[in-house]
Amino acid sequence: MKCPNCQGPLPDGAATCPHCSATIVSEAVAAPPSREPTEPVPGEGVPDLGGIRDELEGVRRDVRRLTRRLARRDAEQQRKPTDNETHLDTFFERLDGELTRLLGDPDDGADSADES
Repeated sequence: MKCPNCQGPLPDGAATCPHCSATIVSEAVAAPPSREPTEPVPGEGVPDLGGIRDELEGVRRDVRRLTRRLARRDAEQQRKPTDNETHLDTFFERLDGELTRLLGDPDDGADSADES
C-alpha cells in the first residue's frame, strides 16, 4: 500500500505515513459498504401486542360502552352535548379507531351485550 500524500510505501495497518507523517485512513473507513435497499418485511412496523391484547380489547369494549351510554343520556335528556363533551366524544372515536387499527374489528358483538 502507498501513502496517498507522498506515495511512499506503507507498512500494513499503518495509521500514519513513516515518511511524511500523513494520517492514513483505511479503505474500510473511507468507503463504507453501500447498503442496497431491501424489500419490506411483511408485518414490519406493526406493533407486537404480546400479552396486552386482552387488556386493549377490554379498553375498547369500555370505550364503546361509555360512548353508547353518553349518547343515550343525551337523547333521554333531550339536550345537546357541551363543548367539553363533544371533545370527549371525538377523543373516544379516535381512541376506538386506533384500537381497531391495532386489534382489527371484532365480529363477535360482545361489546354490545353489557351496557350497564
